[in-house]
Amino acid sequence: MCNEFARHIAPDQIHETFKQLRIPLAFPEGLPNFAPLDSIRITEMTAIVRAAGTAMQAAELVQRRWSWPGPGGKPVYNYRGEGRSFHNSPTGGRCLIPLDGFYEFTDPGTPADDAPKPKRQKKDKWLFTLAPGGIMGDDFFCALTAPVGKDSFTLVVGGWGGALVGISSIDGMDASENSTTQFRKFNVNEWYRIRLRVTPKKLEAWINDDQLIDEDIEGKKISMRLGEIELCAPLGIATFRTQAAFRNITLRKL
Repeated sequence: MCNEFARHIAPDQIHETFKQLRIPLAFPEGLPNFAPLDSIRITEMTAIVRAAGTAMQAAELVQRRWSWPGPGGKPVYNYRGEGRSFHNSPTGGRCLIPLDGFYEFTDPGTPADDAPKPKRQKKDKWLFTLAPGGIMGDDFFCALTAPVGKDSFTLVVGGWGGALVGISSIDGMDASENSTTQFRKFNVNEWYRIRLRVTPKKLEAWINDDQLIDEDIEGKKISMRLGEIELCAPLGIATFRTQAAFRNITLRKL
């Protein structure tokens, strides 16, 4: 888990999202009036959505402290990263944390030779926004698997938090680490025209009128990423941690 995030979504937007999913959402502690915030940090209060008691087909929104008080006084927030595990049950388990973006921190870039060297450099701060093109979720809303020769591959749209576009896999490298990797903003509840053209020597892909992929594959190894996505071979569409809708699906031989 990151240690800082942004939340601009309003309670009524969350309620509308669950209404579209046909999941009743209750507010047992009253309708909260939280303001849009660019920064929410560990130990601060935030909204969570959890299962409503034993009614696993219903949910409730409450506000809780972000992180647990640890035995030594320090907050516990990286729950799984510290070797713990937990499972869903009628009385406990996972919850959803509504947010609009999260922050990650990396070591600062190397300063120029003639630049002053501070004793302690602050880390670079990056904001990742979550904007999948589906109804609700935080990962790819369209993974289009198609054959090329005797192999299959996947066009990933909206991966890695809702922005990644690319091909998995080329020479063993998936959509996040090969020459097709790129990032694009997608809006919730907006239709996108995705077109994929496959020939023995080239893979091409368009989103709306923009050609995002034009990849020569002659002499390259084309394959699929290992895992459940392989169930889509040789031709299929999948989503991951996202609910999406599809229409006007066509297949044309070149």
